[in-house]
Amino acid sequence: MKIRIVGAGSLGMLFAGRLEVILPGTEIVAHTESQAQRLQSGGIRVIEPHGGSLQAFPEAIAFQDVILEKPDYELDYVLLTVKQSHITPQLAASIGRQLTEKSCVVCFQNGIGHVELLSEYIPAERILIAITTEAAYKRSDSEVEHTGRGTTLIGSPEAAGSDTSEFRENAQKKLIAALNDAGFSVSMSNNILSTIWHKLIVNSVINPLTAILKVRNGELPQQPYSESLMKELLQEASQLASLKHIQPPGPTWEQLLGVCAQTALNRSSMLQDLSAGRLTEIDSITGSLLKEAKRYAHPMPVHETVYRIVKSLEAPH
Repeated sequence: MKIRIVGAGSLGMLFAGRLEVILPGTEIVAHTESQAQRLQSGGIRVIEPHGGSLQAFPEAIAFQDVILEKPDYELDYVLLTVKQSHITPQLAASIGRQLTEKSCVVCFQNGIGHVELLSEYIPAERILIAITTEAAYKRSDSEVEHTGRGTTLIGSPEAAGSDTSEFRENAQKKLIAALNDAGFSVSMSNNILSTIWHKLIVNSVINPLTAILKVRNGELPQQPYSESLMKELLQEASQLASLKHIQPPGPTWEQLLGVCAQTALNRSSMLQDLSAGRLTEIDSITGSLLKEAKRYAHPMPVHETVYRIVKSLEAPH
């Protein structure tokens, strides 16, 4: 099995490091030439939650070296671990060139809307969605800390009850087996749209608040004011999901607290981005919810407020 991971951030490095141990020749595509060279020469160090670590040596490639080329060998899977905001028509076209009739692209993005863009360049049958609660922190260009073990669901982007082709079902089963062998907890979902919305809502609560307050995930419910904001954000987003007939319409309060507890030490990606002076995924997460809310004339004042605050914090960068 040949797997290429596009995106050498925290999640991409975590999956590449684990997969390379069982699938030598696993590839990782980095955004910059300098990171690709560092990964190629020194490999990836994965620091595990229990304190141990592993060193893996996937094949590292710079994005500029693959964007216009079609590999002269067959890829079984392309795991897309870049941020949703980085999925441009140029990237989607590049991914399409990397696939063959037997290949699948697996999207690990937060938010909604990227599958529609990819499907303009890639046959829908070859697109899978992965939703993961694995938590990781990128310490450097070659070192990632696995800060919280989670679960991963893989499924078809179609609505629950839609027929899944034999090709796509087999592709899901093979990938799930490989990821489980690599030490992840992965299963198939027949209702991935509901899962997408659940994760989107969780991220719309945790990510902006941790970024604004500069706290780790586990600290959010510990203060009454931030806890109150969490509840209001959850209620607004769950009401929107209900209007869209998502069933169930969102995570419960207890489930949201469970995510905070499971990833207590994690610094959310939005907090990491603001701390590093990078643009965040606020448009892909909260922004996408606000666009949907506008379609349904559903007021979301608290989401609107945190969106404006994060955009203001981004502004100097």
